[in-house]
Amino acid sequence: MVEREAAPYRMCCSLRSAGFSRSGCGDSVVIYAYLGGGPEIVLCVFLTLIYNSISLPLVDLTIGMVEMVKALQEKIKNPSKISNEMTTRYSLIDPLLRGLGWDTEDPNMVVPEYSSGAGRADYALFNDMGKPAIIIEAKKLGDPLEGAADQGINYCVREGIEYFAVTDGNKWRVYETHKPAPIPDKLIQSFDVGDMEPAEVCIKMLTLWRRHIGVLGIAVSRLSNRPAPGRSTLGIETPPQSSWRPITDLVYAVGDSPPIGLRFPDGSTTSIVSWIDILDKTATWLIENNHITKNDCPISAGKSQFIVATKPMHSNKRRFSTQQRIRDLYLERNFGPKFVLRHSATLVKHAGLAIRKFEFEA
Repeated sequence: MVEREAAPYRMCCSLRSAGFSRSGCGDSVVIYAYLGGGPEIVLCVFLTLIYNSISLPLVDLTIGMVEMVKALQEKIKNPSKISNEMTTRYSLIDPLLRGLGWDTEDPNMVVPEYSSGAGRADYALFNDMGKPAIIIEAKKLGDPLEGAADQGINYCVREGIEYFAVTDGNKWRVYETHKPAPIPDKLIQSFDVGDMEPAEVCIKMLTLWRRHIGVLGIAVSRLSNRPAPGRSTLGIETPPQSSWRPITDLVYAVGDSPPIGLRFPDGSTTSIVSWIDILDKTATWLIENNHITKNDCPISAGKSQFIVATKPMHSNKRRFSTQQRIRDLYLERNFGPKFVLRHSATLVKHAGLAIRKFEFEA
């Protein structure tokens, strides 16, 4: 078993050996995680509380989030090209939001430069009811955050928005705006991406996870009030709610959250955090298993645009907007959810495989 595959397996076994199973979870598991399991285990416990199960795709989700934070930390360590607020947003804030399930390309989910009767905000993140769930004020990397809370919280109170965050891409401060307390006591989360262990950053940034603020309307800080996995509020055992379906059954509607897992024809699985992950991980599996090689490229997305090519450039000589290198090939990532599904199917078809053998877990 290669190291990349062994890591989630070991973490999954660690949780199960501590008593964490698909049918239930006791306080002893959380105590184990905090005292001896390390931050990665704590993060996986939080995710397991949310999903009501423990599985390899879920543990892989944990590791994927940690790797995303490590990439942000590298950018923060070398800030020479992050010289203003716009590059801070593009390089640091947007990737973190996408990693937390907020599709920055979907205006029904994320609206930059949001305007209302109370003024303008750098970001508004919308819930499934089409209402702003959180307002974010962005600063240039290294700029002080002090003083932003008063104005931002007042803005949110006037607009009836429950959460406010201010960030320079490294430091994040999150407030519960309607909490009946002085402004300093409204702070519910504070973390510095560049100055903490990656898994600890992940635990804290879950406060902003869309599955909580955007869908459920709660913050991770309230997880202690959640019933134990595997039990209904009446204390009756319930079966785990997990099923795999052909990806051809997956249809995107505006505001939909992505699935949580993807299973390939060889039985291997991977986690999904955002819609673009479907294309990323489908392309990675196809290329790493030699179903797509440089001899198959370029693979067209229609007109003058490529999905995969040997160079990060379209036929009209325009460079890929957001590229990912996979072995000796390049993947264009600048697609919204509908095109992610369409182009993933194109790659599978081009590889000569049956698309229905690719499955998702909701």
